[in-house]
Amino acid sequence: MSLSELRSAAERNSIRQLTHAMKVPRPERYVERLAALMQKLLDTRVSVTWMYGGTTDVVDAFIRHNRAGSSRRLTVEERRLAILSLHCDGLQRDCIDPVVRDLAARGFGSTFSRRRLFSVMQWLLPQTARNHTLKGDPELLSNAARQAAQACVQAADYLEQHGIVCDELFSPPSAAEVLGVLFARFPEAAANSFAARWLAHVAIRGHYCTPGRPAHADSQAVCLAKSFDEAALALASNVPQGAQLQLQREFLYTDRHGKTWGPAGTLYALALGSGASGAAADLADPVLQFPDRRLRLYPLRFSLPGMRRSLASYAFMTLETAEIIRESGGWNREAYEHLGSSDRTLLAHGLSRPTLRDETLTEEEREDHILGLLNSHLAAIGPLHPGSAEKATNAAQCSITS
Repeated sequence: MSLSELRSAAERNSIRQLTHAMKVPRPERYVERLAALMQKLLDTRVSVTWMYGGTTDVVDAFIRHNRAGSSRRLTVEERRLAILSLHCDGLQRDCIDPVVRDLAARGFGSTFSRRRLFSVMQWLLPQTARNHTLKGDPELLSNAARQAAQACVQAADYLEQHGIVCDELFSPPSAAEVLGVLFARFPEAAANSFAARWLAHVAIRGHYCTPGRPAHADSQAVCLAKSFDEAALALASNVPQGAQLQLQREFLYTDRHGKTWGPAGTLYALALGSGASGAAADLADPVLQFPDRRLRLYPLRFSLPGMRRSLASYAFMTLETAEIIRESGGWNREAYEHLGSSDRTLLAHGLSRPTLRDETLTEEEREDHILGLLNSHLAAIGPLHPGSAEKATNAAQCSITS
């Protein structure tokens, strides 16, 4: 129900008919409330201030006057988008927000937020048009916005195919901007393993946790590249080089109250998504296999002490399966018999069949299993250097078949 529909219904005194036509359950409950709301809106006085200056001055004045009534301030990107939207009707409403809502519904509301999509759009504009004070060509702006939106959707599809099915598995967050620019400039990246390999290296090397703006530099490098190979070489060159890392137990631990699983979650999802450990299916439904967006990381143990959590205490499963494990008090014999997990599924998850004597999860053994999987995946994808994509792909395929 739009505001204009509600206003028209209020003026015709037909709000009751409108609620019935829209099949609102028990509409009588809302008729009086909607009528009162509409009357309050019609009685609201809107102050209009005439001022000198351009669009930027108007936006700045609006933000300044409304700052006291809001608990958050607009980011630089949101402010720029507000200014550009005044020059290009429908830029945010028609080109950006629908895609942002769709991606949020898929689980990527933070990874590909409005702010992130706008950052990608800025990189797709000509150098002279990136200044937000410039009254850009509306057609140029809308084309860049649509291209950025399409690229972010393609990047989300790519991430899902490789195991990253939601925000909590994506790290570092700023890498999403680079992926968006890469897929916008070179759509052939969707058919290449480089982006997934690059993300794994960026996650474990802590490249984006260093001072400066590495994501900005990487996005700029992609924009200046004349081919996908040149862009891949530039991104690979910006990642710190060194001997292959051997991950230790500490790598699997993250803040219990964190919104993401950090590098460990990203690498674990990529490793499972490669299929090297076999098909990781739901513990109750072997047909439902990873990567499937219905499979999320849920706890295998409860009442865990401390402020940190180990990846070994969680497994990919559906919410329904997680509820069965919770009601059973964790991963134990009772949960195992209820779910009927196959040995193949248990092996893919690094879980053992609980016995009557030992009904608790052996976290240390599962940590060893996960670390072995992650280190094997890093060895399979190989280093980031020119011409390594094909070699790493062949190595990964050999690892899977063996």
